Amino acid sequence: MIAKGDFIELHYTGKLLDGSVFDTTDEAIAKESGIHSPRTKFGPTIICVGEKQLLPGLDAGLVGKKLGKHTIELQAQDAFGKRD
Repeated sequence: MIAKGDFIELHYTGKLLDGSVFDTTDEAIAKESGIHSPRTKFGPTIICVGEKQLLPGLDAGLVGKKLGKHTIELQAQDAFGKRD
């Protein structure tokens, strides 16, 4: 189980409710979604859970999960905030 303070390797794809991708660590998905940039470094990122390196809702959503593939849905207030 993932606990606060654990270091994990994270692969992720951020999507809006309509399914459009706004961020990903997967270069192929970035290309398919039209968000690819040659300046972006793709691949997993290593983070320390609970150390505010991620969106608050994602950070909290990882705690207690088993290592593996998961879907974590965030409300606006737990992500980037409400859209203007």
